[in-house]
Amino acid sequence: MIDSNLGLIELLNSQINVAEEEMVSLKSRYEAAVKDRNLVGIHLLDRNDELCILYERLNIQQSVLSNGEKVLQEREDEIRKLSLVKSELLRKIELEKQLLPKSNSLKTKISKKEIQLENIQKAVTKLSIEMESPENPKNCRHLEGSDPGRKESIEKIQKLELLLAEKEVITRCLNHRKKYWKRI
Repeated sequence: MIDSNLGLIELLNSQINVAEEEMVSLKSRYEAAVKDRNLVGIHLLDRNDELCILYERLNIQQSVLSNGEKVLQEREDEIRKLSLVKSELLRKIELEKQLLPKSNSLKTKISKKEIQLENIQKAVTKLSIEMESPENPKNCRHLEGSDPGRKESIEKIQKLELLLAEKEVITRCLNHRKKYWKRI
């Protein structure tokens, strides 16, 4: 009976030793998993910062675009007004040519109107050139840096989604292990 108890004790001691070795192995795997989780968290934060920067750039570009469209609309309205003034002046010149006899005073008026017409045409031309010129610093503002293309953006988003999914899996595993260790 003592021999059988001693054998049973040796068997139980060997089982305890195996269980302790498994616990040590699980502990080392747990620590490695925690390190991996922390690295993934750091990478996720970095990608989130990059995403915020991209959103800021997008907002800046959208505001620049809306301001540019507003200025462009103002210039187009001004051109339309000047075109109306020009057509009105041309109409008046034609009416005066037809209705009044030609005299020195009328010739002077006509020459003044023609000068005004030329000035307005020059102003219209100048405004058109200013509006269409991409080198004009009033019309555009260059932003520093570069924007990634659509493909690069999609790749970054996919990487971030993959990192997030990995973090969720690691979190589930850790929660499962915590429950397991609480039971023990």
